[in-house]
Amino acid sequence: LDVSNNHISVLPASLGGLRALTNLNLSANKIAQVPSSFSRLTLLKDVSLRDNIISQVPGDWRSLQSITRLDLCHNRLTAL
Repeated sequence: LDVSNNHISVLPASLGGLRALTNLNLSANKIAQVPSSFSRLTLLKDVSLRDNIISQVPGDWRSLQSITRLDLCHNRLTAL
């Protein structure tokens, strides 16, 4: 799923319902926070959240053990 460059600022909690998702590109948007439902996407392998305004990565992401590439470049991260 590629929804990059769309001025998205809020991700719906329903995103967690896309459980078969393996690739997700949310780069170059205006996302400040990722919903906790994101942790239900256990089949994700490739995730790009590049070029957003995210300051923190939720701790429950530890359940996403299938991820082989996670791009968080150019955000406002203060802690992982």
